[in-house]
Amino acid sequence: MSKVRTNWTGYYMYNDEVLDYLNRYNQATGIQKEKIQDELVNKLTYLVQARIKGYRGKPYYMDLLQEGRVGLLKAIENFDPLRGINFFKYAVWVISSQVRIYLRWQKRCSRKVKKEEASCTTSNVQPEEIDPQIQYELCEQKSILMEAINCLPEIDKKVVTMRFGIGTHKHTLEQLGNIFSLSRQRIQQIEVRAISKLKKNNKFKQMLKDGVIL
Repeated sequence: MSKVRTNWTGYYMYNDEVLDYLNRYNQATGIQKEKIQDELVNKLTYLVQARIKGYRGKPYYMDLLQEGRVGLLKAIENFDPLRGINFFKYAVWVISSQVRIYLRWQKRCSRKVKKEEASCTTSNVQPEEIDPQIQYELCEQKSILMEAINCLPEIDKKVVTMRFGIGTHKHTLEQLGNIFSLSRQRIQQIEVRAISKLKKNNKFKQMLKDGVIL
């Protein structure tokens, strides 16, 4: 069996090898289950890299890689060997679907940010209707929120908004796990990743300190 190129993460596996991992994964619990999951994801990450290799050099490549890995996790958790489907065909299909969702989201995000920026510069609010300084601050805050939250990968945005009840009621980790067909631990990882990204935005971080965002 030939070696994987050194600039790729993962190792080639036969379908029977993956099925053996999945069998042990489905029977395991707790830390042991997470360990098997992580090992299998590491061995199969090359499936994601092969799907997104055309996007190398793009500023969102690492986010795209993470989204592909989320797709891989979904494939691992939802694959049913009793249906007689080859795991690799199923995994590639799920990964590709996740990647397409992210790319569509990336395009919408760019359009939304541009639209928000344009609305802030073309506001028709009259001075007598609202204090211009207040109007500017509200517009600036909305723009920061749009840029920080809407530019997260789609699943990150959904987890954050639903977890903290932004525009909806608050959801528990278990509820989100059921909605996205992911484990509670995986949802928590996505939540931590999303919050970490948001805090890299200095303006957003300042809004948190000022209590603008509750």
